[in-house]
Amino acid sequence: MKVLLLISNRQTSSVVHKNQTPVTLTKCGGKYLMEYLLKELLLFTEDDIDELVFITSPAISRYHEVLKQIATKFGLKTNIYTCLKDNSPIEALDCAKDALKGPVLILPANAWFKSGVKLNADGENMVVVKKVEDPSVNNVVKVELNNSVSGFYDKSLEYVSDLSPVSCYFFKKGQDLIPDIQKLIKQQQKNNEQFKLQQLVIQRIKNGDRFLPIIVESWVTCVHSEDLLEIHHKIIAGFATHKHIADSAKILNSVIISPVFIGEGATIKNSVVGPNVSIGEEAQIENTLIENSIIADHVSIKNVRLANSIFGTHAVYAGKEKHVNLGEYSYLKE
Repeated sequence: MKVLLLISNRQTSSVVHKNQTPVTLTKCGGKYLMEYLLKELLLFTEDDIDELVFITSPAISRYHEVLKQIATKFGLKTNIYTCLKDNSPIEALDCAKDALKGPVLILPANAWFKSGVKLNADGENMVVVKKVEDPSVNNVVKVELNNSVSGFYDKSLEYVSDLSPVSCYFFKKGQDLIPDIQKLIKQQQKNNEQFKLQQLVIQRIKNGDRFLPIIVESWVTCVHSEDLLEIHHKIIAGFATHKHIADSAKILNSVIISPVFIGEGATIKNSVVGPNVSIGEEAQIENTLIENSIIADHVSIKNVRLANSIFGTHAVYAGKEKHVNLGEYSYLKE
């Protein structure tokens, strides 16, 4: 089986940090988000992954070597295709049509999940879904009595199901997608619209293919900063402080509240760090309170209180140190 990961400017996520490191190469708990994704994919796929295919945009080309190095850690053979356009997943797949042979699993790279199930490459076509509490505000699939998916419904006022697709799809015969991709690209150009991956499933259903839903325990696609913080929270939830503080880290007159990760060479002085905080390598934290945040490598932060924050590499935030003298019955709120 092949796994196709889509990485584009869209997945750099302008809401997180525009035109900087792609979300999938953001570090959480000392590892790239991509590493956590690949770990789960290997657990999810019952059969061996024969090839990991990255489909990127030109802006991501400078990260190709890093992507290969990460894949090598997992013993995966890699191939990279660069799509000159960054318009839709359908056009991205068109750039990698040579890779569409045999069983293929297609998904965006800016995601994290826990499966709890196994995907069998010798089985049926699959639509990966997760259960949602309020189907009326989600895109959901309709499932027939024979357990096959018959359609997609977005924010339907009438109950259809509580199973929401997560933009991850398994096709038994990747080569069958090629004519559908060409057809959809023509429709996009004619109608000036952009199709999602689920449109390929709709086309295959029209052609008589059968798709079954496969339910994963948890799935978060990272589009906004809140999504990245949610993923980070889930990743380090089981971290124990003593196991995830580097020996070379210097912690002076500070309180560490588990779970946290503190990287090599980091210095934390007169501060309170945690819970749910990642501190990158060589970061400098002084007179600061931090919780529920991601602090990348070589960041410098002084004299602030932070919550639900994300700092990219080499960022500097220096607040003002305050000296306050309050008399009886005084009240100060910031």
